[in-house]
Amino acid sequence: MKKLSDIPFVSVIINTVDRPTDLKRCLAAVLNQSYRNFEIVVVNNGLGAETPELLRSFSQSLPDDLKLKIVEDKMKKLSYLFNLGWKRADPKAEIFAYCADDTEPDIDWLKQAATYLKDNPECGGVSGPTLATTNPPGEMFALRDLMKKNLLTRFILRLYEYFVMEDKTLEPGYWPESGAFTMGAGIPLPHIKKPLEIDLLTSGNMAVTRTAMASVNGFDENFLFNHADGDLFIRLKKKGWRLVFHPRVKVLHHMRFGPTRYP
Repeated sequence: MKKLSDIPFVSVIINTVDRPTDLKRCLAAVLNQSYRNFEIVVVNNGLGAETPELLRSFSQSLPDDLKLKIVEDKMKKLSYLFNLGWKRADPKAEIFAYCADDTEPDIDWLKQAATYLKDNPECGGVSGPTLATTNPPGEMFALRDLMKKNLLTRFILRLYEYFVMEDKTLEPGYWPESGAFTMGAGIPLPHIKKPLEIDLLTSGNMAVTRTAMASVNGFDENFLFNHADGDLFIRLKKKGWRLVFHPRVKVLHHMRFGPTRYP
């Protein structure tokens, strides 16, 4: 397992599709990072003219030491697009840091992720709190709250959480044997003070080393997107890489209810 350099060069990879307002906020937060040894790779999958115009304007305002790489591709296959980002990254990049276009990374997001991966060469990827700005934070949470309002559905929910979720519904990155996955990464977890080994990273907030990603050839493009991320994490762990939830690798998620991607 290769040890990273003292100040690893990072490629921040942002996949976007016709959400220029979200993307502008995300880019501003990335530009404001306390960690400075990075480039930005934006994979634009949208059809509108606003995003290319935003990226042109943003590129012109960048400091001389920061590079923006724009990759245009209209294929509607997210596993392919996620691979495209790291394959088009600068060859000297030792870490690929993914953030969704509707997230707003904390100022120390990159610093915390890069430092942890540098100091822990057995760790292939790190993720952290992806805190929703909505309440409840997503459709699964909304359904859970709805079920709790009725005695019968509350009983059904309790059975589901006990037998399917193994009573770990609100833990981060845990994968029960049922194949379901837990929801804890999307809510504040003040009791988690230190990095915690997990089963699943969060694809919209994660940093993966080049060595780890290359060892499994990235995302399996037989998947459109659903389960492509889970499959990646399974293969990373089978290769012996540790996956970690770090409470300070934090982003805000300005999420919407309902589908936001093409099927």
